[in-house]
This record gives sequence, structure tokens and C-alpha cells, in this order.
Amino acid sequence: MGGLAGIAAGFFGGWTDRVVGRISDTIMAFPLFVLAMGIVAALGNTVTNIVIATAIINFPLYVRVARAEANVRREAGFVQAARLSGNGDFRILLVHILPNIMPIMMVQISLTMGYAILNAAGSRSSVSASSRRRRNGASWSPKARPTSFPASGGWLSSPAER
Repeated sequence: MGGLAGIAAGFFGGWTDRVVGRISDTIMAFPLFVLAMGIVAALGNTVTNIVIATAIINFPLYVRVARAEANVRREAGFVQAARLSGNGDFRILLVHILPNIMPIMMVQISLTMGYAILNAAGSRSSVSASSRRRRNGASWSPKARPTSFPASGGWLSSPAER
């Protein structure tokens, strides 16, 4: 997602570059872990939502790498030759620029994959821990809270007094 947006921003420039740049700057303005937890809290604690949150917080990293590489390659000789041979922008992006950017993107993916796995595992363990607490009755419920403090008997008394 971020790679494709970055390729488009680097190749076309102009308003595309400005829009994609502002979106990635907005995402990077927040602490990434806090943003991920906020997204998961808003969408719900599911594995799918954790993956979505991880994709959103990694978006700017891929945008910046892909934009820089596409920006360098858009004026390369092989792109000029493709233009002269009658290829359109979409074909130039898919056939000529994208294959040249993929090795660099694979390095970026390998660098961020470990973080993404740890983020998903940490989020998933907190989801399973909270569901375990609910299942075991560890969370407060209206039945568990007394409405008044009795002088004798009730939940404050010892088992011998009951």
C-alpha cells in the first residue's frame, strides 16, 4: 500500500507527491505505538484490526523509500527509451520502474517484518489476557461490588463469622 503510493508520488510528482507526503507526515506526527493501539481500540481487538494498524503505522516507511527510488528512476535512460517507444505512464510504472524498486522494497520489508511480528504478538497477547480475565471472572461486575459496607456478615466478614 505504501510502496504503490510512494511510486506514484515519486513518478508523477506535483499534487500527488504533496498529498501522499502530507498523509505520511500526518501518520508520523503521532507516536507509532500509541497510534497503533488507538486504531486497535477504535476498530476492536481482532487479528485483522491489528494487521490493519500495523500496515497504517508502516505506511510512511514504505512511502519514503519507494518515492525516493521512483524519483531517481523516472529520469533514467530506460524510462526515456520506454516513453519514446510509445509506452504510457501506467505501463512504465508497472513494467520498468516497479521491478527496479522491488529489491529495495524487499530489504525494507525484511527490516520491518520483525517489528510487525512483535507488534502483532504483543497486541494479541494483551487481547487474549483480557479475554482470559473476563472468562475467569477477574474483572469487576455489578454483582462483585457491594452497594454498602455491612457491619457484620457479608463479604467483609471472616468465614467463621458467616
